[in-house]
Amino acid sequence: MPEQMADWLDWLDQQPHLQTLLASAALIFAAWLSNWIVKRILVRGLYRLLRHAGTAQVNDFGIIKRLSNIVPALVLSIGVSACRACRTRPSRWCATSAAASSC
Repeated sequence: MPEQMADWLDWLDQQPHLQTLLASAALIFAAWLSNWIVKRILVRGLYRLLRHAGTAQVNDFGIIKRLSNIVPALVLSIGVSACRACRTRPSRWCATSAAASSC
């Protein structure tokens, strides 16, 4: 199994456009997933907690929902900078593989 994975990664190193496409798709999926988790679980839970904690009506003008949009943006920002770092500084498996020149 590790040999098959190494072969697949070597083949992927020879296909930079496909590698970029896969990394972009994974990054978009991670941003979508983080957005879903924050909006569906954390924001709803926070609003429920605020409703049950006090008798006063929660009047935040949507600030919590707006601030929750920061999380996917941070995921994209960190992911893009990590992809750039991988391109400028090759990983350990890439330096030892036969496709080291393409990294």
